[in-house]
Amino acid sequence: MDQSKELINLLANEDLAKFLNIEKLVTSTEFSRMAEYAATHSVAHGDHSYIVKLLRPLTSSQYFYSAVGWFCSRAALEYADVKGVPTFTKSASAPNGSLKILDVIKAKPARLKSGTKPVSASAHAIVETKKPKKRLKKVDMLDSWARLPGSFGGGKRS
Repeated sequence: MDQSKELINLLANEDLAKFLNIEKLVTSTEFSRMAEYAATHSVAHGDHSYIVKLLRPLTSSQYFYSAVGWFCSRAALEYADVKGVPTFTKSASAPNGSLKILDVIKAKPARLKSGTKPVSASAHAIVETKKPKKRLKKVDMLDSWARLPGSFGGGKRS
């Protein structure tokens, strides 16, 4: 695991990232080891910095949202893009330890179309809007059907 930590720190170097073939990097077994290390570290310690470092070279590639989706489901996280910086927060769901990143990457990579971001339900933070509470209908007892005949204001004598 110490080797994975060193490799993640090397990938964070922007000068080195220029020379990487992203497709070969993402489909390699070493990348899957690094991703697994980053996910387990995130679950154990709550530190998401290794995940952000791993995703940094992938930001402009078609594999970015697939990798983000895998990290979200594997480490039980929610993703948000705050001013161009990926931010992860802990979600209420449980981590899925059986999911492999190579299966997600090879299945169907997300495609970028002219600057638009693909929609992935597990990769984006879901904003829940609160519905307004239903108000109970206010009933005035003087105008109510529940008023007994002969009571005050009933118009009849008993």
